[in-house]
Amino acid sequence: MVRQVLTQERIIQAAMDCIEAGQSPTFSTLARTLGTRSQALYPYFANQQALSYAIFNSAAQQLSDQLKTELFGQSGRDGLLALAVACRREVLAHIHLAQYLLGVPRDTENPDMQQATDVFHELLGRMISPVYKKPRVRLLAGRWLRDLIVGDALNVGSGWFQNRELTSDESFIWLVNASLDRLALEDQQVQ
Repeated sequence: MVRQVLTQERIIQAAMDCIEAGQSPTFSTLARTLGTRSQALYPYFANQQALSYAIFNSAAQQLSDQLKTELFGQSGRDGLLALAVACRREVLAHIHLAQYLLGVPRDTENPDMQQATDVFHELLGRMISPVYKKPRVRLLAGRWLRDLIVGDALNVGSGWFQNRELTSDESFIWLVNASLDRLALEDQQVQ
């Protein structure tokens, strides 16, 4: 077997590939995949948790870059709907990775974790700000959309939605539109 040079990027990609294949990205699994020994990974990642944060950051960056390209020029309510649909589609396309990432504990002191969460907050914030004026409604919109995307994708990805009268795609779009309507009403209310 020809040995290849290890890099953080190669290790992270191998870990993501393992996760997508339904395997746990342990150092021993990654070492076998990369044709090396577990000890060779420690100079790159001090422990499994450090690797998990790096995977989280890499996946977030990839998704953010893809969304920015796909949603370029879209804004307003239609842009929010397009963002929700695109995020859900990507989560469903990478359901094992999404499930893994949701299991990584949030650590605001970890730079990889913080950078990854900042990327999404900024993207979502830029899409929400022109649509809703009140800060409270903007906060609700971000939480509501994240909850809908994650909840729906995990349910669909786990096989929970099987009713053929209404597809999961149709119900998701209906739920997002209903949520955006309700948020608009809340934004218009006088305090």
